[in-house]
Amino acid sequence: MTVSIGVQTILCPQNNFYTKLGQECVAAGCSVDLFLFPNAYIDVASISEVPRLTGGKVHKYSYFQVRFVHCY
Repeated sequence: MTVSIGVQTILCPQNNFYTKLGQECVAAGCSVDLFLFPNAYIDVASISEVPRLTGGKVHKYSYFQVRFVHCY
């Protein structure tokens, strides 16, 4: 399967900040699970580097809406 350059650019992290953060977490012996509740665009490819490097998971819940329960 071939991947076009445009798709390959979208799927790759845009900077190395989260890669470095993931490496620091690994050095500290920390695993990161990421729970995302986006209502707009979010760069999942970049921020998912942290769970990928630490052995964690990404949980993405699109169109999530909070229902408030008022307890009196």
